[in-house]
Parts: sequence; C-alpha cells; structure tokens
Amino acid sequence: MNITPSRLKSGISHLLAVLIVAVTYFTCLKGIEHQGHFDEGSYLGSTRHMLQTGIFLPGWYGYPSLIFYLSLLPLVEEALDYIEDERPIENLYDFLTYMVAEGDYITQLRHISMPWAALASLWLYIFVLRWRQNHFEALVAAALLGFSWEIAYHSRWFSPDPLMLGFTTLTLMGIGIAHRSARPKFWLQAAAVAAGFATGSKYTGGVLLMPLFSAAWFHLKFGELKNYFSFYTYRKININSQWKPGSIATNGKTLLVEKVQEVLWLYFQLLFWFSLAYLITTPATILQPGTFFEALLSQRGVYSSPGANPYSVFTTGEHLQKMLTYFSSVVFSHYSPIALFFFGMMLIGLYALKQDKWLAGVLLPIVIFYVWYFSTYRLMIIRNLLILVPFFAVIAAVGCGYVQRKIVQLCQTRTTLPFGVSCSILPALLLILTGFNVGWLWHSGDTIDRQRNNPHFAELQARELVDYMKAHPDQHFVLSHQVQTLLETHVGDLPPNIGEGSHAETYGVFNSLEVVAAHPFVLLSNRHRFFQMLPSGPYDINMDYYSTWVGPNRMLIAPMPMVLQEVGAVFSSDWHLDAQSLKQMDKERLPTPIIVALKVLQNRKFPNREAFTKAVYAEIGEKHPDFYYEVIWRSVVFTLKSQTS
Repeated sequence: MNITPSRLKSGISHLLAVLIVAVTYFTCLKGIEHQGHFDEGSYLGSTRHMLQTGIFLPGWYGYPSLIFYLSLLPLVEEALDYIEDERPIENLYDFLTYMVAEGDYITQLRHISMPWAALASLWLYIFVLRWRQNHFEALVAAALLGFSWEIAYHSRWFSPDPLMLGFTTLTLMGIGIAHRSARPKFWLQAAAVAAGFATGSKYTGGVLLMPLFSAAWFHLKFGELKNYFSFYTYRKININSQWKPGSIATNGKTLLVEKVQEVLWLYFQLLFWFSLAYLITTPATILQPGTFFEALLSQRGVYSSPGANPYSVFTTGEHLQKMLTYFSSVVFSHYSPIALFFFGMMLIGLYALKQDKWLAGVLLPIVIFYVWYFSTYRLMIIRNLLILVPFFAVIAAVGCGYVQRKIVQLCQTRTTLPFGVSCSILPALLLILTGFNVGWLWHSGDTIDRQRNNPHFAELQARELVDYMKAHPDQHFVLSHQVQTLLETHVGDLPPNIGEGSHAETYGVFNSLEVVAAHPFVLLSNRHRFFQMLPSGPYDINMDYYSTWVGPNRMLIAPMPMVLQEVGAVFSSDWHLDAQSLKQMDKERLPTPIIVALKVLQNRKFPNREAFTKAVYAEIGEKHPDFYYEVIWRSVVFTLKSQTS
C-alpha cells in the first residue's frame, strides 16, 4: 500500500488528537470521586421529584432540563433489573428514589458528563482542521482546551457546564465541516441541533446562534450581491445578450429578492432545528410556561442584584477587569507565565484573523457580545465564562500558526541554524509548555485521591505548613483557632515567625471549612493568586475563584489585612463596631432605629463572638429577622490579639 507523505502527516495528526482526548480523560478520571459540587445535591432533588410525582418535569427551571434528564440514565439498568427480578411494579419508583440517594450515585453521573467534556477537544480539532486545513493549528487548539486546568476541574462536576462545553464544540465542528462540504446546509442544520442541546444544557448556550448565523451568511455568499449591480459584471455574465436600459437594475433586484428569500429560509430552518433540540431537553418552556419564566426571572434577579455576595462585582469596569485577568492569567494554564504566553498568542491570532475574515466573523461577535453582556451583571462566577474557552483556544492556535509561518519564512532567508532545527523551535516550546499543563492536571487529580484516601491528611498538612513557614522566615503567620490547635497537637517545634509582624509581610493561615462554620463571614472570590495552598492541596478547584467551596478541609494562606476583615472570627481577635460599621449597616438598609441603638457599642471591644452577640441582643433584642444580625456581624471590625509561638 502506497502511503503518501500528506496521508502519513494526516494520520499522525489524527492519532495525536486522539491522544490529547485520552490524556484529558485519564487526568480528569483521577479525582473524579471528589467530595462534591455546590449544586449536585439540588440536581438530585429534582430527580427525586420526578420519580415521586411520576411527572417527568423537574419543577425547577433555574437551569434547563437536560441535566435533570441525564440524572435518570443510571436508573435505566436498575429499573430493568428490578422488573427482571419480578418485584412489585407498584414499588418501582420508591426503589429508584432510594437508589438516587445512594452515596456513589453522583459519581456514576460524573462518569457521564466528564467523558463528554473530554471529547470537546476532538470536536474542536475537527473544526480547526476543516476550516483552516492546518494540522498544527488544529492540534494546538485541541491541546489548549483539553489541557486547561480550568476546564479539567469543571469537567469533574456533574453540572450543566461540561455538558454545554461539549455541545459548544460540537456546534463548531458542524460549522467547520460545512465550510468545505458539498452539503453545507445539512451540516449547518446539524450544528443548529448541537446548539439547541447546548442551550438545553445552559440557557447561555443560545448565543451559539451568532456563529451559526455568521457561517450560514458565508455559505450563502450574500456579500457577492454587489456584483449583480455592476454593469461590467452584468456584461460579462450576459456577453451574448443585448443590453437594454433598466435591465441591470431589474435583474439585480430580482437576484436580491431571491437571495434574501434564500437567507431567510435557511435561517428559519436553523431556528427550527435549534428550537426543536432545545424543547426536547426543556419541554416545560411550553408545558409549564408560568413556572419556567418565573425561574428565569429569578435567576436574572440573582445576577443583577446579588447583594452581599462573595462573588459580587460592583461596576461594569470591575467586572471587565476581573474577566480580563481570568482570561489572560488563568484560563490557559495553572502557571500564570504559560497562561500569559498563550494569551499573547491569542492577541497575535486576533491580528492574523484579518487574513481569514469569515473565521473572524464566526469567532469574534460571540466573544465580544458575551463578554459585554455578562459584564453588565453584578455577579461573576467563572463557570459562566467557560463557553468562550473553545473560541479563545482557536484564536490562540491561529496566532501560533501565524508565528510559525513567520519563523519558517525567516529560516529560509536569514538564519544560520539548520532549517529543520529552526522550524522546530516553536513546536518544541509548545510541547514543553503543554507538558507542564499535563503534569499539573495529573498532580491536581492525584492530590484529590490522596486526600480522600489518607486518614492522616490533617497531620500531613500541619507538617507541610511548618516547612512552609520555615522556608519563608521573612514573613509572619497568624494562625486561626483550628490551625493553632492542629500544630500544637501534631508538631512540637514551631518556627519563631508565628504572630503578627510589625515590619514584615503578615499572612493568615486557616482551614477552609473553618470559614464555612463562621457564617455569615465569607471570603471574597475572583482574586487572582490571592490564596496560597500547601503541596498536598487538594487541588480539586481554583480557590481564588471559588472561595466558598465546601469540599474537603484544606489549609489556606492569604494576606492578613484583607483576611482579617473578611473572616476575623476564625482568629484570636477582638470585635468592635466603628463609624464605618454603622455606615455599612445603613448601606445594606438596616432600619435606622436599630443602627441608632447600636451606636452605644461603637468602639467597645469584645473578646469573642459570644460576648459581642450578647451585647447586640441587649440593645436590640433577639426577635428580628436573621438577615439583620448577619448584616451586623458582617460590619464588625476585627483587631488581632497577640499570638506567639
């Protein structure tokens, strides 16, 4: 069999793409039995609701319903076994409801969503390969998406986000195949179905209509209509016909009408398939419209007016700044220099897209619109931004391809190095950088498994903390109540830099679940490189962006001034109110009589929460709504008591 060099190159490229998917899958498989995600329990609540009522509508529509229907899949085998055993059919739903409550059920569901997310790299590879006809760029795009830690740990959740990621890249794959297919309309309609399922995973998937319509516009070549109004073109097309005054305008208008009809008909078809796929996943849109739109408006209200929320952003400018930091320094790698390198390639890719205006038309409008749209909200939760990562990966890959072509051109004329060596510089660098990303994916998954299987994890962290403090003698560390007790129990010789330093950097050290127990005191989120974690992690999530994570307990190290004011209750501290505290209460709309009554506590110090709470109750009583007391507690100012080793 004669294998041409081009076929060999394609075969190797395809094998590497499959390898990327395999590595993505197996690194995500490590740690898949993590402790849990915020919303997984609520998904199962809707699953039990459907089983208990016998009506297969979830009843809650803050998310579309695909996630809830997928949560039923593991029950199919259980139901078949139940029926095969000839057990009482009237008890089937009760039996299935019991199975949902089993401890490993959520892990079974993660084994559905995680492989689907892992396949996203393959769909993106096909999109770039078909559109750009460039194996190098296709592999870079697939590796950037598959080896992103942000994508990896989100993929371990059974949640709408990994589902939408897979359908987003599947939509792009359909668009890419349509670009060079003899049946572009068929593939565009297939892409519309994928976009419908993406929207059935999460409502924000509806923005995928933008690249879909852009691709349809391209394939209909609507922009060529201007040629029909050119006299020269008309004479070329109708070289043997006799021109008559007005015939150009008449013919041009006819062609214009026909082309507009063709555009509208194709757009109608795409909307039809998109809507059909979405309604299959979320039939309550038309079956329970009142409940559906009420939930939709409720979600909008949460994002528009979140109140005192650790994920709040107060202005559009702040939101844009935090998104830019996340996109540039976090998305492409756990290591900021690597992430910044690929973000730089993305900027080069934006420049290079001027040579491929139709691809720019597919990629850029959705990115610009989505970033602007979410910046108008006052809540930033990064999982809502994952839909953009495939688009960023493609643009960065285009940038890498552009740089590689420039290097090749330079090698042909000016370099003294062998041609093959010079042309391998960028691919070798990319291989090294992605190798670091893969290494981190494996390590982070390993820390999850090690924490879960190590009964002495707390002692391990105590010893790692002491090593960390000894390695940073120029810094001082203030220990929380739990951490202080832990070190006294497991470590005998404590370093001298424990306690607040007058001229040195001071950091607070505390346990993550210690903060949860200190409600309503919460750490703010969306602060890049704010927390330091010990080598043992566990790195099941990016704590900088999910500071309220309630997974396994782990030690966190963070700058003391900010941590003290946010969660000072976990440290040995005095409590008091000052003038700024009273202004904060007024800002959070606490009734004026209560604020006035609390003025007598201003600048009085209390040694702990119990003493402060007792004084508050003495002034305003104990029968007000819980919200009032939470506002008061959040307004407390903390000052450290002395702490030495």
